[in-house]
Amino acid sequence: VVSIVFITALLSSAYCSECESCTDFTRIPEASGAAVVLACTRLIQQSQIFSDDYEALRRIAYVETADGTNAFTYAPGYSGGIWGVRHNVLEYTKKASSIILNKIFNEFRINWTEVEMEQMKMPLYSAIAARIYLQQYDSN
Repeated sequence: VVSIVFITALLSSAYCSECESCTDFTRIPEASGAAVVLACTRLIQQSQIFSDDYEALRRIAYVETADGTNAFTYAPGYSGGIWGVRHNVLEYTKKASSIILNKIFNEFRINWTEVEMEQMKMPLYSAIAARIYLQQYDSN
């Protein structure tokens, strides 16, 4: 019961858009855990920028880094974040269609072509990179 209450409270604070006192853990470098991953995937899903991925993004976070809880997720010299984004993948995502990039800017206020690897430590950025990559890979 205590863990359910804790997860509910964390999820509420990780994904709270209705109050000013909430902390958005999706944009805090090195945040991790299932609640943070769920908040990121919900934000992306609710943005309606991408087609339904049938929770692939959620599963990738678990497989890559156990939702960011693996010790190597934020190890020195590694900045791929919860979704394990590699430098070449980030660069590939910057070539997404201008329609997608504009929607990302409008929804999240992120100028994607200027994002750097170090920013992959923020869960939402890592999630967006992974989701763009999935979209582009699926299109090809």
